[in-house]
Amino acid sequence: MVRTYATSLNQYTDQEITFLPFREGSDPDEAQVRTEVEQPGGFPIPIDYRLHRNSAEWKVFDVVIDGVSLVTNYRTSFAKEIRQGDLDSLIKTLKQRNEEVMAK
Repeated sequence: MVRTYATSLNQYTDQEITFLPFREGSDPDEAQVRTEVEQPGGFPIPIDYRLHRNSAEWKVFDVVIDGVSLVTNYRTSFAKEIRQGDLDSLIKTLKQRNEEVMAK
């Protein structure tokens, strides 16, 4: 998942990123950093980062691009693969895909 989104985000160069005002949620150990990536001649693309605090560190656990959640998207995809096989086959498939990409 990280590789997929990192590859997509890596295509953005020299665009201005606007950090939007912080909105406090009900859980003090969760936060959302809202940004917009300016597009020349187009509307800005909203990219939000959902974070969770684990002891003293904040870690991103979800990226939402233009309203599409990475976690929700992959959860749906993974659930389908698990229904067709099992969790072990899903893990094997993901490992194989990562190895193929790393070999290129």
